[in-house]
Amino acid sequence: MTIELKNAIEASNQLIQAIRSEVEGVKSADALFEGKMARMEAELAASLSAKSALEARLNALETAAARPVSGKAAEAADECKSAFRNWLANPESFEAKQAFEQKALATTGLANVIPRTVSDEVIAAARGYSALAGLAKYVVTGTSEFGIMVSGGSAVTRGGETTVRGENTTSLVSKKPIWTDVGSNVAVTKHSAMDLQTDVISFIADQFAEDFAADMADGFINGTGLNDDPQGILTAGIELSGASVTPELIIDLAYKVKTVDRNNGAYLMAGTTAAALSKAKANSQFVLEIKEGVTMINGRPVHVDDYLPEETPVVFGNYKRAFLTAVRAEGVTVQINPYKQSNVIFVEGNLRYGSVVLNGDAYAKLVIA
Repeated sequence: MTIELKNAIEASNQLIQAIRSEVEGVKSADALFEGKMARMEAELAASLSAKSALEARLNALETAAARPVSGKAAEAADECKSAFRNWLANPESFEAKQAFEQKALATTGLANVIPRTVSDEVIAAARGYSALAGLAKYVVTGTSEFGIMVSGGSAVTRGGETTVRGENTTSLVSKKPIWTDVGSNVAVTKHSAMDLQTDVISFIADQFAEDFAADMADGFINGTGLNDDPQGILTAGIELSGASVTPELIIDLAYKVKTVDRNNGAYLMAGTTAAALSKAKANSQFVLEIKEGVTMINGRPVHVDDYLPEETPVVFGNYKRAFLTAVRAEGVTVQINPYKQSNVIFVEGNLRYGSVVLNGDAYAKLVIA
């Protein structure tokens, strides 16, 4: 549509120029041509008016196209959010609940999901709490059967052009996240739910994010991978043992992995360890360096993750190759309970997430014996 309008404007410009040229040619002609000139002037005015209308229409289309969200999508999201707010204010109303479920179904495909924009904000905030989550591979999937194919490579052989080579055997497995459900129960007063001046949805979202964040950050590090517990990164990896954390061991840890992973690697470090190293010196130089606002050791970035235990306070590796984190596509599901306590509404939110080690050779961990 935009291209057609631009072509129409260009044709209009050409017509206007032709009319103006003809007008200039006849201005010096005999008075018999005055009628023709009046007609051409009228045609010129009409063409200019049409051009202005086309340009206004083009500007409107280009402005709409530049918006990040289409008007209908934004309107649908607002309607879903409004329906959720109405259900909160009228938790015992079957009609209010049904209206929200219909809006949620239309925008997310599921009937008990909080508005997608709110759900996305909750998940982003929760993931941002974990340093490992920001470094590892991340997927959003609609199935619990999702997996990533990981190849262990194949044995290569050397020889001449005519050397007979045997058949190689490869190691190919599908790595699937170990899923868990994390829940958060947020209480709000009925008064705040009914008060339009109170942004109760943002309050609930913030509480969900805080609760989910703590669980996800811990699960990605310390999860066992057993009994519906996500697999944490400490369940695998190359080990380097030491009696205590020293600058020498920190550097040795990076050289436990292959060059490709070392060149793309980063340190994960417990907060207490990072604090101690920030005061330590080697050869009269601080162990931790600050380069362009990034904390580094031996040229590799350092990220603090307070969920690393004292027994394994440092990990180094290429986390994109080493670890997978995942969230189910339905986002945050909710249920409302107005009956548990008088004048208090409980909003239960649930999020399904998972994680799995992809390659234990892509990272190393320091174990304090």
